[in-house]
Formats: sequence, structure tokens, C-alpha cells
Amino acid sequence: RSDKTGKAYTSVMTRFSSLASRVAGIGARLSASMIMPTMALKKVVNDYVKFEDQMLSMKAITGSNTKEFNRMCDVARRFGREVTFSVQQVAEAMTEMGRAGFSTKQIEDSFHSVLDFARAAKIELKESADFISATMKTFNAGPAFARQIADSLTAAANASAVAPREIMSAMSMSASIMAQVGMD
Repeated sequence: RSDKTGKAYTSVMTRFSSLASRVAGIGARLSASMIMPTMALKKVVNDYVKFEDQMLSMKAITGSNTKEFNRMCDVARRFGREVTFSVQQVAEAMTEMGRAGFSTKQIEDSFHSVLDFARAAKIELKESADFISATMKTFNAGPAFARQIADSLTAAANASAVAPREIMSAMSMSASIMAQVGMD
């Protein structure tokens, strides 16, 4: 009798183990099919909220009206689609330019140069925006000079063994003196 009980017990346990494995497999497939898309959706929503918050900061800093704000959102989205930087990085860089005192129109007019310099110098977009903005302010140059500034800095970096960040550092230390003596 104990032999029959042992075999019955083993049979039940084997079936139970098989059932548990199948249920675990179903659970894993359900998790993968539900959790992964949910996580992706959460990331998209979080990215959108961060972008929107950043653009609202830019609006407040620049004093933009609703029409200007909507145009800048469109510009940021367009650049975010067309370049290697994310829309969030574009919004951050635009906000930095606003903090430097640029209007939405000035940001829009000079932003392509900021993007190009960041890519050419292999630096963060926000860093490029900070530097181009500061140089434009120092020399009292308008957005029309952003391209010349970006091109000159890129050419200087490419023509020397000096990294763009080192050129930017030297420029920031000497820019006010150059502006005072009329160098441009």
C-alpha cells in the first residue's frame, strides 16, 4: 500500500509541477505583453511632460506670448526630429538662451548655428547654447552673427590641436577684454 501511495504522490507532484511551470510561462508572457508596453508609454508621457515643463520655463523666462510659445514648441519639435539631439535637449538649450536674455525670435534665428556647433564640436547642446549666447552677448552681436561665431570656433578647433572646450574657456576669459578694445 505504501508503494501505491508513494507512486500516487509522485504522480500528483509531477502534474502539479508541470501545471506550475505552464502557469509561470503564461504569467511571464502576460507580463511581457502588458508591462513592456506600459513602461514604454510611461517613458513617452514622462518625456512629453519634461519637454512641456522646459518649454513653459522658456516661455516664462522670455516673456513669450501664446503664439510665440506655440511657434517655439513647433521649432523645438522639428529640431528634435531632424537632429541627433532629443526634443528635451533642444528645449533645454532654448531655455538657456532665454536665460541669457534672448527673445524667442532671436533664439529661433540663431538656433540652427547652436545645433551645428554642438555637433561639430561634439559637445552637449546646452553647452553650445551657453557659449554661443555668451559670445553673442559679449560682442553685442545679433542672431545674424551666430553662424559666424559657430563657424569661427569650429574652424579654430579643427585647425589646431586645441579642443573646442579649451577654445571656449579661453574665449570666455578674454571675450570681455576683446569687446572693450573693439575686437570682433
